[in-house]
Amino acid sequence: MTVQQATENLAVLFLLCGISFWGSIVFSTQTRPRLQEGWGWMQWRPLPRDMGTVLFGAFALSLLVQVLVSPLLLFTGDWPASLQIALTLLLYQGLISVVVYRHLHRNRISESDVFGMEPGLELHDIAWGVAGYCMVIPFVGLSVIGSELLFEVMGWEFNLQPTVELISGETSLGNSLLLFLLIGFVGPFLEEVIFRGVLFPVMVNACGRMCGLVLQGLIFAIVHLHAGSLLPLWVLGIILGFLYIHTRRMMVCVWTHACFNSVTLIMYLPMFSGGAS
Repeated sequence: MTVQQATENLAVLFLLCGISFWGSIVFSTQTRPRLQEGWGWMQWRPLPRDMGTVLFGAFALSLLVQVLVSPLLLFTGDWPASLQIALTLLLYQGLISVVVYRHLHRNRISESDVFGMEPGLELHDIAWGVAGYCMVIPFVGLSVIGSELLFEVMGWEFNLQPTVELISGETSLGNSLLLFLLIGFVGPFLEEVIFRGVLFPVMVNACGRMCGLVLQGLIFAIVHLHAGSLLPLWVLGIILGFLYIHTRRMMVCVWTHACFNSVTLIMYLPMFSGGAS
């Protein structure tokens, strides 16, 4: 049995666990109070009043930088996948995160108060992250099937994400391990800070709870600029938002997102799929 086959078998187990986790949440008498507390915490968090303007300005700045730098990216085609991914993280998530953190510091606001983060490694966050990944699988799996059927009916070509195509050609062990660090943790951490930590409360304050939950997931999906992944990533973003409200813990979302990305890496990296030379 290859690592990829073992991963697929584990996915079935995670699917069954995810269904049971959803069942325990839906039928628990503690769920409604926890969600009410979570929404109250979301509205209490001490974000600056102009955080929405700063965030969307950071998005615009990142887009401008990418447009200006794009001619230079033509010379990075021969770079290892890990370096190309690192450059993308720097120009997009990294730049936006720096703007957000600097704005919080100028306003003397603690990240732990804003995002629900504590110093050090919390095992219960990791446990919730694994549970969250299990909860993601049933709905994201159905959305992937739905997207593929839609593309087939419409006669559209269903291509993999450019990032997935990029990593599928990476055969170096060192670069593959670096990809796990970048895509498996750094990327999820920065994206959760941006989308769940900042964009989510901005959307909630602008248009209400449920609308904010749906819109932050939609924007999260759109910025990945891949039509075939739009619905699955939208669903993922909504579930991550739900977990954020339910647990009030940023690192729960980070670990859930990290599990999701890491399993994708295992499925497509040649060193695991048997394609390495």
